[in-house]
Amino acid sequence: MKGIIWLLFLVPFFSFSQERRNGETNNLLVDSLRNQIIHITYDSLIRLDANNLKVLAKQKILRPKRLLSFTPIIKANKLIFLDNHGGDVFELTEKDSLARIDNSDIKNFLIGSSTFIKNDTLFRHGGYGYWS
Repeated sequence: MKGIIWLLFLVPFFSFSQERRNGETNNLLVDSLRNQIIHITYDSLIRLDANNLKVLAKQKILRPKRLLSFTPIIKANKLIFLDNHGGDVFELTEKDSLARIDNSDIKNFLIGSSTFIKNDTLFRHGGYGYWS
């Protein structure tokens, strides 16, 4: 009887626990040309030396626009952010803000797609969304 009471007492602790999520995905980028690691937070970029992990620079982004919902890539030695759900492409400007550099009007078509660069052209292949 005592065992059943302990069991009834402990079951809710294990079966109704909550999961804590960080919410930050795709928040690291390796820049092999500069030998740096770029950590992306909600509103800033932190550049680390890849050899000793010392902070080289902290850059606050003005008007970040969902910075963590973008996929960061480096193309032609520039930091570019791709929207995870569509075709929006943003570039980090010299004024520490994101500027849109494409003309697409694609929303929710490229969720989970693969991104690659060939012959200096950016490609997105696969994924799911509307019309898939």
